[in-house]
Amino acid sequence: MRSAEEAGFDVLQVVSEPSAAVLAYGIGLQDEEELFCLVYRLGGVSLDVTIMQVNSGMYTVCSALHVSHLGGDKFTKILADFLAGEFRQKWKLDPQESRRSMAKLMAAAETCKHVLSTMSTAHCFVESLCEGVDFSCNVSRARFENLIAQNIQEYLQPVRDILEKASLSNSSVSKIIICGGSMKIPKLQKMVSDLFPEATMFSSINPDEVIAVGAAKQASFLSCSFDPDCEHLSMELPAVSKPIFIKLSGQSELKYVIPELSPVPVKRIHTYPVDSDYSEITVELYEKERIDSDISKLLGKATLTELNGATQISVEVNINNIGGLHMTLTEPKSQIKASLKLDAPS
Repeated sequence: MRSAEEAGFDVLQVVSEPSAAVLAYGIGLQDEEELFCLVYRLGGVSLDVTIMQVNSGMYTVCSALHVSHLGGDKFTKILADFLAGEFRQKWKLDPQESRRSMAKLMAAAETCKHVLSTMSTAHCFVESLCEGVDFSCNVSRARFENLIAQNIQEYLQPVRDILEKASLSNSSVSKIIICGGSMKIPKLQKMVSDLFPEATMFSSINPDEVIAVGAAKQASFLSCSFDPDCEHLSMELPAVSKPIFIKLSGQSELKYVIPELSPVPVKRIHTYPVDSDYSEITVELYEKERIDSDISKLLGKATLTELNGATQISVEVNINNIGGLHMTLTEPKSQIKASLKLDAPS
C-alpha cells in the first residue's frame, strides 16, 4: 500500500488477489447461489491456490496455499536446457558452460514458451549464442508439452492438498478461475480442468490481466455515486467467530467444515465412507482459535449406531443466526440418524 502511495496513487481500498480474480468474472453478483470457486494463480516464481466461498456477492477465503518454489520459470528452464542440448549436439559447443550464453537462451526460451501458448510451432533464434555461433531451432507445442509432462504433477498436488485441507471433494468446486502469465500454457489449463470434470473453467480474460481487471472493477464500484437514501446506511452481518472442524472415529485428523467469518445462518453437508469393520461411528465437533492453530476445543459429539457393512454417512453442520449449532449424522440407506444440538452461548 505504501509503495502505491509513493508512486502517486490514491489507494481507496486493498483487495486480495483471489477476491479480485473472482470479481473480474462477476461470479455471484447476478444470482443468489452459494458455491465454491477455486482460484489457481501461477506466476513466474510462485504458485497460489485459493478456495473461495461465494454467497450472493460475498466472497470468503476458505483456504489458501502458497508454494514459493513452483512457477513458470521452471518450465522456461526446462525448455532452455533442451535448446542447449540441441545446440551442443549440432555444434559440439556447450552454452551451459557460459552464464551469458544461458541468459540469452533463457530469454529466447521465455519468448518461445509464450508463442507456443497460442501457436503450434515457435521459432527460436539467438544471435551469437556461443563462441560467435548463431542458434536457430523450431520447437513444436507437442515437444514442449512432452518436456514438461513429468513436472506438471507437481503443480497439481497443491490443488489436492488444499481440497483435503478444506475437507472438500472435487465435485464441491463448481467454478475454476485461472490467472497468472504461466497459466497461458494450454496443457496446464487442461490438467487443472481435468481435476474438476463437473466445474466450469473461466479463461476468457487474459490470465495476465485477471487480477488487474478485478481490482479495476472494485475501484469502479467505489467511484460510482450511490443512491443518497442508501449511502449512509450500514449493515452488520453476524458471522462464525471461529473455524469449525469435525473428527470421525478411528481418525486423528480434524476435517475443516466451516470457515471463520462465514455469514450465518450457514449449513455444510459432507459425506464420508465408513468401513465394514464399524457397527457404529462417532463424530466429534471442534472449534479452534485459528485454522492453523494446534489447539482445538471439543464442543460435543454424536454417535451413529446399528451400521451394517461398508456404507457412507452424511454429516450436516448447521449454525443458525443466533449462534446455535446443530449437527446431524445420517446413514442414507437405512435413514438412521443421530444429532447434537448446542445452544448459543449466553
